[in-house]
Amino acid sequence: MGIAEAAIIISAVGLLLNFAGYFRNSKKDTKEETASEIATHTSVMVKLESIGQCTTDIKSEVVSVKGDVRDIRDKVIRIEESTKQAHKRIDTLEKRLEKCAACHMPHKEEGVE
Repeated sequence: MGIAEAAIIISAVGLLLNFAGYFRNSKKDTKEETASEIATHTSVMVKLESIGQCTTDIKSEVVSVKGDVRDIRDKVIRIEESTKQAHKRIDTLEKRLEKCAACHMPHKEEGVE
């Protein structure tokens, strides 16, 4: 076996080892990429679930606030009605007082001061 043949064999073995290393590393990279993608997708899913939960909480709070506003509106309506009735009673009392005051006013007698 000559030097040239040995060099060719060594080169071929080196080439085969290079290909084996390349394929091994590419599989390893693919596994690492897959693991990285899984971690990213998991993180995204957790964040989406958190956002979904927050949205549900906000919806329930909005329903609660709507109920509170409805209750306050009803109270304001009752208060306005009560105030309107009170004003009517006050007006009636004022008219009565005016009549009483007119009846009890001293009359000026003619020629007497």
